[in-house]
Amino acid sequence: MVVHLLPVTSFGWTLTESDAAERALPTVAVDVTDRPDVADLARVHALDGTGDVRTLATEHRDGIRLDVVLNSPVRCHFAFVVPHTARDILDAAAAVGQLVIATGDPSVHGTTWLAVFIDADAFD
Repeated sequence: MVVHLLPVTSFGWTLTESDAAERALPTVAVDVTDRPDVADLARVHALDGTGDVRTLATEHRDGIRLDVVLNSPVRCHFAFVVPHTARDILDAAAAVGQLVIATGDPSVHGTTWLAVFIDADAFD
């Protein structure tokens, strides 16, 4: 199965509140214009739970390719490449065990977000 790479539009940090303390989570924003199934994942996870999500990181000529495969509550497979210049984002994701994927423009209020758990061993 060929999985076309989603364009990465930006990367950085998302501030969240947890136990009344702010923390910054590593974030990658992707363009899901041509993938309505990916655009809808945050809503599906909010309604049906996170289900079974697996990630796989592999070397790519332009950076690190991250494949995200969901088997439940829906089936979906997407991938994107985080450029070498943003390696700190993936290192941080491995350290905290989570990567936030923005499926819209992060500067626009109401953007949907999908958080996936990352296997730190995948980045060694």
